[in-house]
Amino acid sequence: MIRVDVETFIVGLAAAFVALFLPLPAGAITEVETENTRFEVVGAGRLTGAFLQFKKDAPLEEDDALAASVLRLIADGTIGSTVDVDLNLFADLSRAPITAGSVGAFGTAGTTRSAYRTGHLEWSYWKGGAVDGRIGLDRAFVSFDWYPWRLSAGRMPINESVTGVFAVNDLFAPFSSTAVNTLYKPGVDAVRLSFAPGMLSTIDLFYVQGWDDDNGPSWSQSAALVSLRTTVWNKTLSLFGGKVAKELISGVSFQGGAGPLGLRAEGHAGFPDEGGRFSPTDRDEDGRFRDDLFARLAVGADLSLPARGAYFALEYMYQSDGARDPSGYLSRATSLPPDALGFLGR
Repeated sequence: MIRVDVETFIVGLAAAFVALFLPLPAGAITEVETENTRFEVVGAGRLTGAFLQFKKDAPLEEDDALAASVLRLIADGTIGSTVDVDLNLFADLSRAPITAGSVGAFGTAGTTRSAYRTGHLEWSYWKGGAVDGRIGLDRAFVSFDWYPWRLSAGRMPINESVTGVFAVNDLFAPFSSTAVNTLYKPGVDAVRLSFAPGMLSTIDLFYVQGWDDDNGPSWSQSAALVSLRTTVWNKTLSLFGGKVAKELISGVSFQGGAGPLGLRAEGHAGFPDEGGRFSPTDRDEDGRFRDDLFARLAVGADLSLPARGAYFALEYMYQSDGARDPSGYLSRATSLPPDALGFLGR
């Protein structure tokens, strides 16, 4: 039983009232604007708390909790009519359950791990037991616009996903489906070239640098993709294909409406490519590459009721390379590709 004295309760209730019902207007830390240049710097803070309770027959029976704070310094601006700059610096201090690892519901900015993010842009200032403190760059990229062309380079967010929970096409530093903090999409180290053949269509070429366990550049961990996107009759269709870390894939995504319903679907299929040679890997060495073919699919629908402020959503996911039953979860966990969402079953 938790005991709280009256004075502590009143102080806590007053603090909650001030935070929730008396918000102050947020302004920029600094703002510079001239005839050809505009820069704005703002700050953001987020506090997260969570409680974890295991069932009595679970392997770990002790309750646990999360306490995390993330401070951000966010800067963006334009230079002339062609150059855009985006910067997102974070300072993270968290005490996470030992079972949470670096991903999942208890992930924070400082615990983001990706094959496409070099560790050289992140520094640890506190490490002791379950407490971890880090500062680093979540985003830092520059873009050049020469319509219909756009070139971006640096650490930037890249996402081919349209679903809300089971984002199988979120290939780079993806959010867990149970993540409690999804406000800022983590960036990855990439170069992106975009061409707009029309007002509602784009063609994108990506190269995303991969890194090995020693923070050295790795071709097998890197990604090279082409993506085609168009919108017709308020329906958006995207096709993409190429190489990601240790896999060759081609995929599709769709989003649009059907009356009051919002519809979303995405998925991809491919083969293992362990050496990054743009050739399928025959893991069983039996000459039957079709045995290594995998497919991952997510579909969803949502319904909004503006008059009542209610929102309902339903999603379904399938992955052919997941374990058929719980006895195969361990084997699946040890064979997950880099930056996988972490789902072990089918």
